[in-house]
Amino acid sequence: MQQIVMRNALTTIIAGALIAVVSCTEAPTETPTEAELKQLSARKPNWQQNQVGYEGPVVQSKVRILDKRFLGDLPEQYIQGNWWAMGGPVAYQDFGEFQNEFFYADEKSSEYFKADPIVMKVFRPAFGARARDRTGRVVAEARLLEIGRDGAALAGQATIEEFHYGKDGNVVFYARSVIRQDKKERELVSIGHKTREYFSLYHALADKFPNVQ
Repeated sequence: MQQIVMRNALTTIIAGALIAVVSCTEAPTETPTEAELKQLSARKPNWQQNQVGYEGPVVQSKVRILDKRFLGDLPEQYIQGNWWAMGGPVAYQDFGEFQNEFFYADEKSSEYFKADPIVMKVFRPAFGARARDRTGRVVAEARLLEIGRDGAALAGQATIEEFHYGKDGNVVFYARSVIRQDKKERELVSIGHKTREYFSLYHALADKFPNVQ
């Protein structure tokens, strides 16, 4: 399993944290044509390590999911790494069977900042995520599409698109999903065959930062 590369000396802190998960509503899934899958594969994010966006120590903690009804494929407890301190931007989530890494685009090169710089600076969103299985193979990626408007951002709402990959690296499942308060709420569009949920917990908005009310 590939781990986040730490550039500075790192002290790992193990601490307890609590989180609750809400149920996710899925859209009716369409069976894609071969041409559609090729088009989706051409659009996949292909996140790179130089797009992580942060450097420095990562603090590791244990997170427990309280509501057992909505665990799905997730374990009751997982490991989370946050940049600099607990409550900082999420660096990774380790669920055992797979690990999610989060990417924070550079402010100067990001089209998101150009389009809405105030919202982006305040909410410090993760522009993307990458899931790897135990062997290190990339099994899924996600890309932030938009932050909610008309007050929805204050409620922690965002929209992402998901790309799930087969063993050949091509897209086998695609979805546009609504994230609210770090949890996947529903799928607006879904195409293909999904083998498991990778982004039911997606920290699209760092709404726990002190500068966010």
